[in-house]
Parts: sequence; C-alpha cells; structure tokens
Amino acid sequence: MKSIAKVTLFAFSCLLILLCGFTSNSFSEDIFKDYTVKADEVLYRFAKQNLSDQSYLTEFLKFNDINVADLDANKTSFKDLGLKDGDILLIPSLDVLKSIKKAKSDAEKSELVQKFKKIKHSDFYVKIAELKNKLKEDKNISDRGDNISKDAKKK
Repeated sequence: MKSIAKVTLFAFSCLLILLCGFTSNSFSEDIFKDYTVKADEVLYRFAKQNLSDQSYLTEFLKFNDINVADLDANKTSFKDLGLKDGDILLIPSLDVLKSIKKAKSDAEKSELVQKFKKIKHSDFYVKIAELKNKLKEDKNISDRGDNISKDAKKK
C-alpha cells in the first residue's frame, strides 16, 4: 500500500513540474538544460551560476551519474572529477533537484533520478515541446492570415 502512495505522489510531483514548465516560454529549457563543461571551472562557481544554491551540487552530480564523497566544492573542478572541456552535463530544474534532495535513502534518490531522466527522454516530453512549438507557429500563420484579410478588406 505504501508503494502505491509513493508512486502516486511521485506521479503527481512530475505532473506538477511538467505543468509549471508548460506555462513558460520554453518547456524543454525550464526543466532540463544542457551544460557544456569547462574543465577548469570550480564547482562552487558553477553551482552559484547555474543551480542558484550550492547545497544542490550533490544532487546535480548524482543526476549526472558522478559519484563523489567528501567533496570540497570550493577547490574541486570538473577536471578533478574526470571531465574535460566540451563534455555535456544535464542541469535539471531546481524543483527536480529539491525532489531528489528530499528522498530519504540513496536507493530512493537513484530511483528518482532514473524516473526524471525517463521524463527527459520520453515521447510525452518530446511531443509536448513539439506541440508547443507548433502552436507558436500556427499563431504566426493565423496572424498573417488576419493581416491579409484586413488588407483585402481595405482595398
């Protein structure tokens, strides 16, 4: 029974995150962003610029399958983690990172990471982004049609 409640809560959380992202300008950019690694960049600086809060750095690294223990973010660079210039990491939204941080065990955190990654690569996620782009395009088409109709009426 507890597992059904957890799945329901997780599904509701995912839906809420998706709906919040759907109301903004770029759905795909709101929930997940690509980050091109600069090997010499210190993790503290990266977290300050891209995560809004250094306390979510561990969750960000876990999301990208980078396991580290006893990390000093003020001194550690991406190069120290085995990454090189040009590597691509995925930056999830702050809501996703908060969800991962709230998980009680490492197993729950890993399960959440996998579920969020499935959302990133799911057909639903891709189709929502495509639909949103199509709606933008259709609006432009109808605006042009309205303008042509107005011009025709003037003549």
